Parts: sequence; C-alpha cells; structure tokens
Amino acid sequence: MVADLPGVETVTTKLVPSNAKEAKACQNIAAKLGRLNKGQGISFAGASMTSAGSAALRSATQLLSNCRIVTIRVVGHTDGSVINGSELSLRRANIVRKALIAGGVDKERITASGFADAYPALRADSARARALNNRVTIDVQE
Repeated sequence: MVADLPGVETVTTKLVPSNAKEAKACQNIAAKLGRLNKGQGISFAGASMTSAGSAALRSATQLLSNCRIVTIRVVGHTDGSVINGSELSLRRANIVRKALIAGGVDKERITASGFADAYPALRADSARARALNNRVTIDVQE
C-alpha cells in the first residue's frame, strides 16, 4: 500500500509470488514497513543517517530483498529548517535507495523522491518534531 501524495500518480499492478518462500516473505510487508515508517522511519541528521536510521534500514533491506514482487518508493523528508529542503530530501532518499541496492534489492524496483517539509510526521516546532521530520520513508506497492 502506498499513501497517495498530491502530484504523485500511483499505478497498481498485482504481481504473484514465484514460490511459497517468497509468498511468506511478502506477507504483510506493507504493514511491517508501515510500522518502521510510523516510528521515526530512517532517521537523518543533515545528509548523514543516524545509527537508529541505519538499524531501520537494515530491517527494511532484509524485508525488501526477500520480497521481489513489490515496487518500492523511497521518500526523503526534511524539517523545514533548511533553504534547500528539496535537494536535501532527495539526497537522503538516494542514500537509502543506494543502500537498498547494495543490500540486494533490484534497482529497477526502486524510485526515489524528495518532498522536503511538505508531509511532516509531526507538526510542531520542537527538537522532537524536527528529529521526526528529518527522515526517509519506504512505501511499497504490490
């Protein structure tokens, strides 16, 4: 499941797992990634991934490399405190995209986008809100 974002067209194609192992790996993948995204996602400080972000990315890579029937959209976000938020959010998304590819996820299945501060995880002006908004989320489409 991919949350609809304004200006982003979503095309749905239903793919079928090639075997029982893949079917099991893909079971509830959107919900599993949703839990990862609902936390802090893959967190960043500037253009560098935090240690918590690295751990979240390892979990996502394992999930996605075992489920080859989904397409993946990596979306970078910022907290609005930088002038070049679009550039920074896209750079973050591409860092995660490259790491997923290095972890064995097929590059043809992954797109990367940067939405700057257009979709905050938390609308507030606090250190906690800024930390939550400096993130990358991963959405899948089955």
